[in-house]
Amino acid sequence: MPAPSLNPSSAVRTSNLWAITLFLMLALVICSTRAHSFELDFSKEQKALIANAGGFAVITVWGVAFWDYGQRSLGFASEGWFGKGTKEGGADKLGHLFSTYAMTRGFAHIYTSWGYSHGQAALFGTLSSVGLMAYGEFGDSFSRYGFSYEDLLMNFAGGLIGCLFFQHPGIADKLDLRWEYEPNLDECDVFTDYEHSKYLVALKLSGFERLRGTCLKYLELQFGYYARGYSDDEPDRSRNIYGGIGINIAQILHDLDFKKISVLFNYYQTPCTYVSYSHDLN
Repeated sequence: MPAPSLNPSSAVRTSNLWAITLFLMLALVICSTRAHSFELDFSKEQKALIANAGGFAVITVWGVAFWDYGQRSLGFASEGWFGKGTKEGGADKLGHLFSTYAMTRGFAHIYTSWGYSHGQAALFGTLSSVGLMAYGEFGDSFSRYGFSYEDLLMNFAGGLIGCLFFQHPGIADKLDLRWEYEPNLDECDVFTDYEHSKYLVALKLSGFERLRGTCLKYLELQFGYYARGYSDDEPDRSRNIYGGIGINIAQILHDLDFKKISVLFNYYQTPCTYVSYSHDLN
């Protein structure tokens, strides 16, 4: 049976797939298992080595099988940033930033559960996520996609933001970086389906002490970006910024004593839980 193929528009963006998948796996571990239940017969250093080696192995195998790693000589590609003429209108760049941000925080929490200090977990979490993403970009340089310095810079930015949020919980109490996805049954690879994705920053009113005892703690202000018409190569493409008021699903679940599940909604934005106004940059 031939290996599944990726269409050209989504293939360039596939490095986000393994990044967010790995993060979701880490997040599930954080949400469903207490730290002291990891009673594996390994030291914390050995666990870290195994986790990172596993990440590099997955990228290598998947890249060779589906992303043409090793099929071409070293090559570079300038993809641009958020311009109208770019492949994804810049949505893929925010995908890289979010992926590395989420991985950094996921890795950092895991490292903490393994006995690393908070500072060590922040540092090693950042190095792990940025390192894995950089390795994926390095693999792209030996494929038809080429090495993109724009993607690499967004990876670094995502890692630094993730480290900052982990190191300073007061910031994370007030701000979230999130990914929104509207389910599309025709798309197998949801993580690189930018046509149905949005990326946003949420300012949570629950993070302000004066509002924590009021009903306003369940509200948040949202500012985001999304692109439409690029994946399907439509003539009427749009790049959109938006602002709105939303419901803090994570806070609601937390107050209902679903604390572990609520963590996921600091990263995933549930559709249809906010009202917003969008402006087309085109």
